[in-house]
Amino acid sequence: MLDEEGQAELREALAGGTPPPGGGMWSGPKVARWIEEKIGSQKKVHAQRGWEYLRKVGMSPQVPRPSNAKGADPSEREAFKKVLR
Repeated sequence: MLDEEGQAELREALAGGTPPPGGGMWSGPKVARWIEEKIGSQKKVHAQRGWEYLRKVGMSPQVPRPSNAKGADPSEREAFKKVLR
C-alpha cells in the first residue's frame, strides 16, 4: 500500500509530533485512517494493516503505566526487599 516514500512520510508524521486523525495517541486504527487519506482510495484499510505499518516503520504505541497512588514508600519497599532475601 505504501511505498518507501509513503513509509518515510508516515515515520515523519509519527515521530514529528503530528497529531493523528481524531487526536490522542497513534494506534493501528489511526494509522489505517492516515493511510486511507494518504492514498486517497475508496477501499477501507483494516486496523490490522495500520498496526503492521506502525511496526514496519519501527514504532509501537508507548502508553505510560499509571503510578500506584497507594503504593509503598521507599522505606517500606526496602523493608519488603529485606524480607525476601
